[in-house]
Amino acid sequence: MKYTGCAYYPEYWGYDRIDTDAVLMREAGMNVVRIGEFAWSFMEPQDGRFDFDWLRRAIEKLAHYEIQTILCTPTAAAPAWLVKAHPETLIVNKQGQRVYHGVRQHTCYVSPMFRNYAERVVEAMARAMSGLDSIVGWQIDNEIGCSMFGNCHCEACQERFREWLVEKYGTLEMLNRMWGTAFWSMVYTAWNEIYLGDNGLNLASSRVLDSYRFFSEMKTEYALRQADILRRHFPGTIITTNNIVGVDMYKVFGGLDRVGSDLYFAGPSMRGHRELISWMDFSRSVKPEIPYWLMETALGLSGFPPPVPHNRRFRPCFWSFIAHGAEAVLIFQWRCCLAGQEKYGNGILEHNGAARHLYKTVQQVFLESRALKERLTNLPMPINEVGIIRDFNAELTCAAGRLSDRIDPSSVAFGWYKALTDRQVSVDFLPPDRDWKNHRLIILPPSPHVPESLAEKIRSFVADGGVVVCVGSLGMMDDYSNFLSQSGPEHLNDVFGISLEGSLFLGVKNAQWGSAPDNVAASVKGTIGGQTVDGQMSSWIVDVELTGAKALLTFTEGTYTGQPAITMHRFGKGSAIYVAAAAINSELLEKLLVEALLLARVRPLVEAPAEVDVVRRGSIWFIINHADQAIEVRLNKAGQALLGHYAGGCACLEPYGVCIVDSKED
Repeated sequence: MKYTGCAYYPEYWGYDRIDTDAVLMREAGMNVVRIGEFAWSFMEPQDGRFDFDWLRRAIEKLAHYEIQTILCTPTAAAPAWLVKAHPETLIVNKQGQRVYHGVRQHTCYVSPMFRNYAERVVEAMARAMSGLDSIVGWQIDNEIGCSMFGNCHCEACQERFREWLVEKYGTLEMLNRMWGTAFWSMVYTAWNEIYLGDNGLNLASSRVLDSYRFFSEMKTEYALRQADILRRHFPGTIITTNNIVGVDMYKVFGGLDRVGSDLYFAGPSMRGHRELISWMDFSRSVKPEIPYWLMETALGLSGFPPPVPHNRRFRPCFWSFIAHGAEAVLIFQWRCCLAGQEKYGNGILEHNGAARHLYKTVQQVFLESRALKERLTNLPMPINEVGIIRDFNAELTCAAGRLSDRIDPSSVAFGWYKALTDRQVSVDFLPPDRDWKNHRLIILPPSPHVPESLAEKIRSFVADGGVVVCVGSLGMMDDYSNFLSQSGPEHLNDVFGISLEGSLFLGVKNAQWGSAPDNVAASVKGTIGGQTVDGQMSSWIVDVELTGAKALLTFTEGTYTGQPAITMHRFGKGSAIYVAAAAINSELLEKLLVEALLLARVRPLVEAPAEVDVVRRGSIWFIINHADQAIEVRLNKAGQALLGHYAGGCACLEPYGVCIVDSKED
């Protein structure tokens, strides 16, 4: 834990307010602010006329109060004069419509004209800010890819996509063969006949998949080109970006110094504290052993159960951020805006600048953390025995399909993550190419294409005594989103002891055909761990034949009645478990998980309710209560409470309480 702070907008509130704000920040335990992500029209008010004096003066004034700065490049919000003069810099949406100024992320990441302007302002900004020692980091752009308009389909993108395809395939003959264009008369005879694809347009999945890969590479290239400029002027200074979407996270952050995340724990899209924590663990896992920076969070006072607005949830969420590897935590934002699209959002200060309830909430938590800063800095990361694979290519392959809403690897990953962490089994998220040597159990969400390299890792892992659980599609497609002509799982038939022969979708929604019920499911029954169990499988199920595995459960209704639904196969010293569906009900998942943990010899960290987040980092234990009732958690270890109440090996947690223990035994 190194930095606590907030987003700050001196261009909005003015230089004369900085003294007042800086004093309040320091009294609240802050030592950093994030500045500049939407200030392009102030940095370059007219084409080629730059003004950074106001920004430099603001950074110097904040430094006088020991408030350091994470400086943002302003390229997420191109000014009106730029897009008026160069409308070709604006996004063209997938319906072919050019969008408009007045929002943000409205410009094209590929457009040569936009890139020239963006890189020019970044270069000028970096030159003007050189020599300011209080700049401790840079954030590139803001939430790259989070545009309300979606991916860009402008002519510049189309031309660059064709160049990308030429480099990848070499000839149209190869592209037509790999894309399978013979169906529906989609054969291409010239490169300029090919246009970018996107979901929702009823296009061939191979075209959509390559389009998504292209978008990912262009966003990554866009970010890393800015990073190159900044490194020339600020060598050694930490560079990150925040909440970038639609990219291979492992690749883009492989070229940056920190993973940057925006994690909000309020709102209708957040399904509980476990989903929030899963994103913390994913942020930690992208660059293992390197702490992540939380660039935005909020106080979460509304839109999240319990329904009565209150600020008690901020403290446990903050400490979960720290426990799961955050080195910096910044709140959006310092003061509620008086105008604009975000004027209804919460700030630490009220609209009138008063330091009221929200300020006191932040002050309590930040000062509490500052008192423990030295003791909790440079802690080792958690050591976990369970890994969940997050494969960007698999997720894109599923997203590119016509029925993609029924097979979602990220949802499968979260379902297993929640079941594991509710049992206090800690988890790493892993790319397919990372070493699994420290893990005993691997969960593999739907992986339609299994390259030989991944298959060999699975083979070696299981043969050496590991346990793999694969859920849903496994090795049934090639790398172009086309089904294989042979039985699946490709390269892995002997490891799993099964043959996959076909599949069915259940309850598919499609606006063109109308809606089918969401609750369409197939019943299954069998034995797990010596106990008779039954359950439901939904969304997508697969036709399985046994070639050495044993069936733990079988389908009891429908086309696949009597056929295997969940299988297990001993291979070498380990076990390979296959779930023949994209989704299973939670009770069945829980029973299968217990069996997998026993086979893998993985035990929970402690016995604690699901509402409690328990993390061990070296000798330090974080025990964090996300519930509105008091809970006791017994570690049965000698230790000293650094925060909270710990006695007799037991942590006593008040509602939303936190206990941090230095265990003498570890």
